[in-house]
Amino acid sequence: MFTFTACPNRTKRTPYLTDRIGEKQSPPARMTLRWSVQCLGLLVLTVLLVPTAIRAQVLYGALVGTVTDPNGAAVSGAKVELTNLATGTVSSTTTDDNGSYKINDLQVGTYKVTITGASFKTTINENVPIEAN
Repeated sequence: MFTFTACPNRTKRTPYLTDRIGEKQSPPARMTLRWSVQCLGLLVLTVLLVPTAIRAQVLYGALVGTVTDPNGAAVSGAKVELTNLATGTVSSTTTDDNGSYKINDLQVGTYKVTITGASFKTTINENVPIEAN
């Protein structure tokens, strides 16, 4: 049979441990908690600010449309020309088989849109605003 006897005379107690018994957290636990809270705060701040920063970097706009005749049929091969009224820069494209066109990377500003097609009257729209994004 085995008997265990505690030997209180041989147990060593350090003053550091006896002073800290009443406290809920030890100093390393507090430092870890403080570090965790700081990292969480930085993460939240990053998540909130990144979409705003990405949106702020969009400096250009686009013009998308469809050219149709008076009956509503698509006009393919029509020339679409945009002129920036402030700078005089000209961008152009032609419509596809569905009469659709798209011009990307346009500076923000006001444009004049000229649409010409074979056997069709030229159409001009002035003061067309292009905004970023």
